[in-house]
Amino acid sequence: MGLSNPFLTSALAVDSVSIDPANFRLLVKPPAPSPVLQWNQLLADLIAANKIGPTRASRAFALLNSGFYDLWASSDAAAEPVYAPADATLAPAELEAALQQFAAGLLAAWFPANASLINQQWQGQAPQSTTASIPASPALTGAVQRQLQAMPALDPWKTGSPPAAPVSTRAIAVWQPEHVPIDNPNAPLQSYLTPAWGTLPAFATSDVSAWRPPGPEPFLLVSSDWATVDLASATLVLLRDWAIPGGQLRPAGRYDIRDPLNQQWMVGEVINPAFVQQAQQVVDLQRDLSDEQKLIAEFWESGPGTAFPPGQWMAITALLAERQPLSLSEQIKLFFSVGQGVGDAGIAAW
Repeated sequence: MGLSNPFLTSALAVDSVSIDPANFRLLVKPPAPSPVLQWNQLLADLIAANKIGPTRASRAFALLNSGFYDLWASSDAAAEPVYAPADATLAPAELEAALQQFAAGLLAAWFPANASLINQQWQGQAPQSTTASIPASPALTGAVQRQLQAMPALDPWKTGSPPAAPVSTRAIAVWQPEHVPIDNPNAPLQSYLTPAWGTLPAFATSDVSAWRPPGPEPFLLVSSDWATVDLASATLVLLRDWAIPGGQLRPAGRYDIRDPLNQQWMVGEVINPAFVQQAQQVVDLQRDLSDEQKLIAEFWESGPGTAFPPGQWMAITALLAERQPLSLSEQIKLFFSVGQGVGDAGIAAW
């Protein structure tokens, strides 16, 4: 891949680890994976195939692994579940079979069109594990059903009213849909992706806004009572006469922002110079990216054919879990922690 990353370099030397050269998806397929690794891998495959987007992907990994954690907690008297009833109990010997049954039920509910594939994976686990081959007891089946019923929805708004259509006029202070591909003005415009995702409750904090970087500087230094911007024509619209330093008066009207003479009096008076500086930083960063930095960006872009950035993190977690002598319970706790991390990141990033 060309990345000078010691961790990835050593990881790719292992037969079970590879990177798809077409989309940079990290693939970890150990020869004898645990149920945790198997079902997280299948979830990543289903996310990629169904193109559910990065926000839903982040929550899917969080919920699947939280369900695993709750089932483990039901078999450990000292642990406290996240979603399951606090008095839920499960025999430790039935844990692995419970994980299999729960994962199959949860993923089938999320991806009903792939129910046959999901069932094949579930039915194919018993020969590989002594505990998974134990016949399901009524207590096990009941524990799994209660866990499935306790799980929150993957997308709380999936059955709600559709969001408003993207704005058709260009405005500098709000998100703007771009053409796909971006350089074709006749191509379809982007649509909203889970616009209310940022309002979901996070796991690790009650206020995800503290994790977000400061927003961009405003373009104008004055209120909309004084001036507006017409991006389509690159025009500043003065709604009132404006006195500039030196006593000169700029009458209300339209002024071309691209005109260097206009820029001399606009920037610092009406147009925010801090906005211009931020925009220039973006231009400079894009211009100066090295080949390695571009490859790193493509790796983390994780677009079509991947499970998006959350899937990359879960694959890295699978790699670490494979390389360490972790027990099943340790894997459950590791994937639970990382899963909740990517779930919260998906909320904070939106």
